[in-house]
Amino acid sequence: MGISLPPLLSPPKEPETGSETGTLNPQNLLRELKYIAKAYVYLPVTFLRRVLLGRDPYFRRFFFNRWGFLPQPLKDLARRRDTLWIEALSGGENTQIITFLKRLRELYPHLNLVLSTNNRYSFDFSKKRPELNFVFDSPWDLRSVVRRILRRLRPKALLFIENISYPVLAREAQRRGVKTVLLSGFMSKRFDEHEIMSRSIPRRFYRYLDHIGVKGPEDADGYRRLGADPKRIRIVGEMKYDLEYLRFSEEAKLSLRRDLGIERRAPVLVAGSVRAGEDDIILEAYRRLKSHHPDFRLLLAPSYYSNTLQVNALFKSHGFPYRKRTEATSQEDAVILVDTFGELGHLYGIGSFNFIGASIIPKGRLAYGHNIIEPLAHGQPIFFGPHMNHWRAITEVLLAIYPGLKVRTGEELAQGILGLVGHPNLMARLKEAANTLVEKHRAAVTQNLAFVQEILSRQGIEARRGPAEAPLVKET
Repeated sequence: MGISLPPLLSPPKEPETGSETGTLNPQNLLRELKYIAKAYVYLPVTFLRRVLLGRDPYFRRFFFNRWGFLPQPLKDLARRRDTLWIEALSGGENTQIITFLKRLRELYPHLNLVLSTNNRYSFDFSKKRPELNFVFDSPWDLRSVVRRILRRLRPKALLFIENISYPVLAREAQRRGVKTVLLSGFMSKRFDEHEIMSRSIPRRFYRYLDHIGVKGPEDADGYRRLGADPKRIRIVGEMKYDLEYLRFSEEAKLSLRRDLGIERRAPVLVAGSVRAGEDDIILEAYRRLKSHHPDFRLLLAPSYYSNTLQVNALFKSHGFPYRKRTEATSQEDAVILVDTFGELGHLYGIGSFNFIGASIIPKGRLAYGHNIIEPLAHGQPIFFGPHMNHWRAITEVLLAIYPGLKVRTGEELAQGILGLVGHPNLMARLKEAANTLVEKHRAAVTQNLAFVQEILSRQGIEARRGPAEAPLVKET
């Protein structure tokens, strides 16, 4: 792999507790009981709505997958050859492993690569990945459920991406001798207080990880403070810096513009992961930009999914026509509402200016802001609100060059963009800073891959270099 890594150590197994809830204090025990009750109380309702009366095959499959009943083709596949199970919780975890999966498949054409995820959008996105043999829905994190799946899949390793919301799954996998591995792990910036970790932290989930690969030194410190064995921790880098996937040629960018009906030289504002309320701010900024540059275009990618009536009211109130990304229209100046998943990283590539959502109106009390790396990889100016706590190391560098990147209103966003128009030197400085920030993380995917390769090698599973083998089974 071209990277020298210190040797792995085999951590000792934790003793079994034999109970569903383990040893939790009363508050955490109550939270755990609510989680279990939610699964069982809603079981008859969801069975009726999704299986007996439901017409959507996705939700019918979702119900059975959640309770650990896997499709027969997947069970057959697991009996035929060794399996690696990848748990990628949702969209961000799925989009950051695109190149990782491609290269993992090239190294291990003789293994099954199966992935579980927990929402329809990431499910549909991952199902299109040719490197994967199968995609299914993440199970309820209940002992009987995860044991049922583990008996069927018999994975050699279970790879978690970025974080762990299924501590029972990790525990039961480890007890069965499955190597449990965290990749590109995050445990800094108070992430232990995040609601997504509300079950994992009290359960001391790190005990059930044989190997903990983290993004950087701060995350390693975070795991050590939790109580994780330092011998299990390895700094492997941030896989969101996947330049092989994010960057694409100028010819490809022109082709994408043509596909969207955008003129070659028309300035474009791409607003990604926009929250409700921020959409009004973006459209106000767009109105001001159009008054100065009538050929300006807007791509608006919301992080919410509104019904048609709400969308119509929003655009009508601002006086703009719109069309969905998946629809064709003869109206060339319409705002494009992005209704696809997994495409935003490339759409930022055609933006003359980009805006990061959940930064003016924060999501969650930690106010992390959305992924800034996807637009950063393209080098164009990035605008954001004051709530970007997860990305301060990046935003502070950019703001030192141009403070106008931080905005709170539509007027400030328009003024910030107009302040850059006609200033190529300032634009060039921002591009150079962006390139410097991303280039130092170029090896992150390779480092995570080397980490996995070393773990599998210790189990007697060796990589086979050469062309990838076609998957044996693909879900229909």
